[in-house]
Amino acid sequence: MGRKVFISFLGTNNYVECKYLFDGKESCPVRFVQEVLIENLCREWTEDDKILIFCTSQEKTGVKGSKEINWEDNGQDKPLEEIEKIGLKHRLDDLVARIHLRASIEEVDIEAGFSESEVWGIFDTVYAKLERDDQIYFDVTHAFRSIPLLSVVLFNFSKFMLGTQVMSILYGAFEKLGPAFLVRKMSVEQRLSPVLDLSNIVRLQEYNQFASSLREFGKVAALGDAVAGVCGGQVLKQLSKSIKDMDGLIQTINLKEIKKGQFIKKFREQLQVAKRRERLPKPILQILKQLEQETQGFQTDSFANIEAAIRWTVSHDMLMHSFPLTQEYIVYRIADKLSDLKPESMDMKAFRQFVAPLLGMPDKSFRSRQWGYPLNAYPRLASYFATLPMITALRPSYNQLTSARNSLAHANGSYTFTDLKEKYIPQIEESVKVLNATIDLVEIKMPQPLSGLFVNLSNHPSSAWGDRQREAAEAIGEIRDLDFPQIAPDASEEEVQGLAAEYACSIGELTTEAEVTVHVMGEMTFVYTLVSMLRGRGIRCVASTTQRKVEEHDGVKTSVFAFVGFREYS
Repeated sequence: MGRKVFISFLGTNNYVECKYLFDGKESCPVRFVQEVLIENLCREWTEDDKILIFCTSQEKTGVKGSKEINWEDNGQDKPLEEIEKIGLKHRLDDLVARIHLRASIEEVDIEAGFSESEVWGIFDTVYAKLERDDQIYFDVTHAFRSIPLLSVVLFNFSKFMLGTQVMSILYGAFEKLGPAFLVRKMSVEQRLSPVLDLSNIVRLQEYNQFASSLREFGKVAALGDAVAGVCGGQVLKQLSKSIKDMDGLIQTINLKEIKKGQFIKKFREQLQVAKRRERLPKPILQILKQLEQETQGFQTDSFANIEAAIRWTVSHDMLMHSFPLTQEYIVYRIADKLSDLKPESMDMKAFRQFVAPLLGMPDKSFRSRQWGYPLNAYPRLASYFATLPMITALRPSYNQLTSARNSLAHANGSYTFTDLKEKYIPQIEESVKVLNATIDLVEIKMPQPLSGLFVNLSNHPSSAWGDRQREAAEAIGEIRDLDFPQIAPDASEEEVQGLAAEYACSIGELTTEAEVTVHVMGEMTFVYTLVSMLRGRGIRCVASTTQRKVEEHDGVKTSVFAFVGFREYS
């Protein structure tokens, strides 16, 4: 908890003695309003707290200032009454003794403030007297007309820089009694001036910040705090929570809760109640009405909520949220559409991770079916999904979003802010448009089982196989022979890998028409490399096993290899 600090600017007028009405209580007759304010506000303050009286001075300005005229005794040139000879310092000394005031009092010299440089000088002087977390009680009664404006800006600045807080802004409205020369003709008992609390001036400055945060950046958390702090009502606290929930869900890209839309339902219900039951400050009410208008696109339990959230981030330049929110929404929506086909072994999170690569993989990999995990674990399902219009139509714009998202997430500086705004933000709208146009074009149903295809890649064409081996292969699928490549004994590892990649690509293309099993036998390094690549795409690979039998005729032994079966590479 910071210090309590009373701040007042002393003027040069010949102030008339009067009484002040503060907090419903009449004060004793005083010449300076500071006497009443300090007695009522600072009575229980401690030695750690501070009372600061800022005065213009001859040393600073070259002419007599409020320090010489009203802080010190006998400052007025022509006092009309004996009491006017006693300055504020003397009167505060009496007050300290009378109420045992413990807070220290300090007079601080300032410039007159008649030029821009002098105004900034006052700013520096006041700011230098503040400490972190100060609680400020500000008296503007005697301040020169520019000082209140300067002080509001100053205290707003110190709030951000030092964490200070303005507790009250007070004004002794002496002018309600009339001109000073007429007031002098009244009895002291008739001279009763109200002390006004102008704290809402600072509040309005804060409300401006909330409005700016909402309009420019889409930030509403601070507004939620402000609503809760207005008058502490339970309805306002609940309204505040709904506003902050909305901000938190968008910040964390919580698609599930955004879709459910409970936050917007509660917000609208509580706003209507608050408007009927609570006395909201007019600026806060206007900001809430603006927020209500800007959230019209949100509904209850609908994908429209996520699209409204996307529009929210785009309209407020929340680029770090716009791109991932759009991409995750596309995946979320498509996975939901295809959820009836989800393998039992997957939960929805894993299923979304199955769908996402079909949208985001490079074009070459997509066309050649160079699929890694988890697609290769369910190649038939992946092949079917890859043909759906909502996948094929969305891939170009989705990949554009990936490029923009990566630029931001990895801080590689690939794109400027202007690039992202002008080139890639339009892809967000385009992607959502394509999604809505294609997601219901096809009735989603389990794909028909693909026919089997048994690819023989060996030095032994199937035409030379025995009946048993041929029958075993045909039980798997239609046999199709591929010539085994001639591999020179001095071929490099890179050459073998390149050749294997070509074969893997060609065989991968066959998976669109059939459930492929590849029989691979031959040069071992090539076989190992190719099998690794094919298995990485979810393509089953087998080798033939045989039993060696030795037969002897006329003293000549002959080895015969009889087919036993196919064994899968694992």
